[in-house]
Amino acid sequence: MPTYRFVSGSSVEDLFIKLFSNTFGAEKAGYLYFQYPFSDIY
Repeated sequence: MPTYRFVSGSSVEDLFIKLFSNTFGAEKAGYLYFQYPFSDIY
């Protein structure tokens, strides 16, 4: 099994990616986006 390394802005984001990958599979982690833009209504 390959080893996946996570690179993000914080250790909390790394933990989320690890839990997401363990739950849904490492191949699904490609659907995650960092710093996804959104429009604030204020």
